[in-house]
Amino acid sequence: MIKLLDEADEAISNSQVGMYYYVKIPELTEEEFLSRQDIPSEGFQEDDLSIVKESPTHRNVGPTATDITAKDKNLPNSVSRVDHASENAHQEMKGVTKNNTDSEITLPALVEGDVARKQAQLLGILSPDKELMGQLVTVSRQILWSFLPKTGSSTVHPLLKRFWGCMDIIRRQLIWEESEREPHNVPTYIIRDFSAMLQRTGRSQSPNSQKTLLANCRDCKGGKHYSSAEEALKHFHDEHFDCHHRGERPYDDPCYSWLHRIWHSHYPVRNERNDLLRNVQELERELSELVLHMNELHAMVTSKEDDSMGDLAIRPPLPKHIFYAFQKIVQVFILRSKRLSLMTRIKTSSEIDQSKISDKINELQRFEETAKDRMLDRLDHAKRDIFLSGNTSSDIERPQPQVVGAEFLALALICKSHNLLFEAKTSNSRPNDNTLEVYKDYASELHFQANQRPQKRVFLDIRDLEEELDALHTLLSHQKECLHKFAKSISPDTLRLTTMTRVAQNCAEKAYQDNHTRRLDRRIQEVQNMKTRSRFLKEQVKQDIEIMEEDHGKAIRVFTIVTLFFLPLSFVSSFMGMNTVDVRNMHYKQGLFWATGIPVTLFVLTLACIYGYKGDEIHDWTMQLSLCPRNKKLRLPVGGGDENRRG
Repeated sequence: MIKLLDEADEAISNSQVGMYYYVKIPELTEEEFLSRQDIPSEGFQEDDLSIVKESPTHRNVGPTATDITAKDKNLPNSVSRVDHASENAHQEMKGVTKNNTDSEITLPALVEGDVARKQAQLLGILSPDKELMGQLVTVSRQILWSFLPKTGSSTVHPLLKRFWGCMDIIRRQLIWEESEREPHNVPTYIIRDFSAMLQRTGRSQSPNSQKTLLANCRDCKGGKHYSSAEEALKHFHDEHFDCHHRGERPYDDPCYSWLHRIWHSHYPVRNERNDLLRNVQELERELSELVLHMNELHAMVTSKEDDSMGDLAIRPPLPKHIFYAFQKIVQVFILRSKRLSLMTRIKTSSEIDQSKISDKINELQRFEETAKDRMLDRLDHAKRDIFLSGNTSSDIERPQPQVVGAEFLALALICKSHNLLFEAKTSNSRPNDNTLEVYKDYASELHFQANQRPQKRVFLDIRDLEEELDALHTLLSHQKECLHKFAKSISPDTLRLTTMTRVAQNCAEKAYQDNHTRRLDRRIQEVQNMKTRSRFLKEQVKQDIEIMEEDHGKAIRVFTIVTLFFLPLSFVSSFMGMNTVDVRNMHYKQGLFWATGIPVTLFVLTLACIYGYKGDEIHDWTMQLSLCPRNKKLRLPVGGGDENRRG
């Protein structure tokens, strides 16, 4: 298991996602994550963590009604009671209490618990964002534990630590959005007690000798309130903890999890149209659907007899596609956490930065969609492998014979013709030396040339590359359309008469067509990404060329001024300087020429340079001076006008 995790960690680190984002994610174990986010591990029962998805209404939330009554009676007078009630309500919503079992939950109790939960949300003592995060954590643990054991050395592997680091990033964005949803005019941030968690988990990143323990800090022991998250984080970093992943923004700082926002009345109302909240809800729904896929895979390899036999049960070998699907799932979490962080950052950025961040968000979304498509593709292949393997230990990758017809052969011929352009042409070519790789290498070379020496030739080459990519994109689109029309023409649904044999053959044709369609979609996506990068690179080269031409224009201006002055001067000096008297009889010496020529030359060159390089600034300065007297005349008197008039 550790070897497989090492291979997955290395594969993700060497990918494009890993080089830019994966290595920067803080590492946290599952227990550390739950402790940091104030989510008690006892709140998650074993039933919640099973692979079977349960309804959130099947929970006992009876004690919440008492907190609602207490909070409703003393709402204006107690802030701490509101926080305590909200915390109790939030914890009670996590699962069934220890003194109850599944057999003791009856329908009236479920209805009463659901009503109490809704009342808690309406009264504002239950944070809907924390409840959403709790659901996301539950379904994420279900997916993770369907691939890995719950205990053992795999739980502290760097790959799993970064997985929970992604969850930490997602939760920070969600809580930051909730904290900044309403303005705060009074100090509302406090630092939570983290010393108990350090002792329980035995973390190596404990405060060093130069830092003050929380028990010795007068401000933290007294529950000092801070006016902003930045102020609280500054105290936390300066006095208590050295953070290796300290971020420039509070929501990007891992230590933000140790802060707690005190709500003096109720939790703010959530805007369902908020893009960040919709993204988190969408992620929770997608993961819930993924749980159903994992349930189906588990049901294919387990039975009641296998459960009774335990480790002696005969199970098929692990399909390799399961391993690759797990990598794609981790990549989805990485990309989604980074995208949510950028969505939070774009709200406080300038217009120029917003445009760049928006392009980055769209790029991450395309990468995530590609990763999800490949993940589902791998799971489908794993389902096929498990189905073909049965309950034996035979090789699941062995080709299986299947009857096909002429339609399948024609479909295979079409797909083969589509792949001719994207395969190596000669035997001595590199394995990845296909058309897309050639274009990628050429685009990288143009990018290097554009950064080193931006010229018009590079600009023209980039424009030619865009034209070729447009042609390639059109070709791939036509190939996909041709494949779709042919598959539709051979489908039994379009025939008046068909047989069961033809229906069975069409299943293999459909699988083959879907596989090739996904391959075409990946190629189209790669071409689209290259077109986007080429367009940005062309604009960059265009701006660099314009800046360089502006500098060249200034130099030409200086040269023109010097030429206009010295060309007629040289003619006049040559004509008027012809000697009519013998040089030996002249009264003036050679020094007079140098005493006159050198200052005049320096003066003209200085004047030309000033005009050439500072002419625009001088023109603006003179225009501003000319407008100043006019502005003073038009300016109205500020105060004291009546008194001056009377005087």
